[in-house]
Amino acid sequence: MKTGAVQRCVAEILAEAKRFREAFGDEPRARTLKWAAGKVEQALRDKGDELLRLPQGAEISGYNPDSLSRMVREGQFPDLRPPKSKRMIRIRQGDSA
Repeated sequence: MKTGAVQRCVAEILAEAKRFREAFGDEPRARTLKWAAGKVEQALRDKGDELLRLPQGAEISGYNPDSLSRMVREGQFPDLRPPKSKRMIRIRQGDSA
């Protein structure tokens, strides 16, 4: 399931929570749905912050690893290696998607 589809589901869950609250006065159920939607949103943020090596980023984005490397050198994506590190470039999953 794509991130956009998950975000639409979260919006539907929040709308249902609002309906429970306003139409039925069911605050406990509305709070539960809002809590669940918040958990899904947090999971999406956490996944987006995951660090990937270039081959993984290429697989997700459809770019060639060499193209991603060039994009990092040109500043289009931040290079998340430790300063002065010569190890493999790391990028955020949320940047490559």
